Amino acid sequence: MGGIVKTAFTAILTQQTLSSFQKVIWRGLSNAPPLRILLQESITFLSEEKILQTNCLQLVRVCC
Repeated sequence: MGGIVKTAFTAILTQQTLSSFQKVIWRGLSNAPPLRILLQESITFLSEEKILQTNCLQLVRVCC
């Protein structure tokens, strides 16, 4: 449903609550990669320690 100010509302809400979170993921999904890639990138971003590529893929396989 385009044109009903969803993105603008979300951007304002995000800016107002940003200090409540350690990390925020903001992704447009109109040309999104497959779910496996989104999860892999999210896990890597949110991980405090560096996750090896193979470990990350194993985590994603469990979810998908």
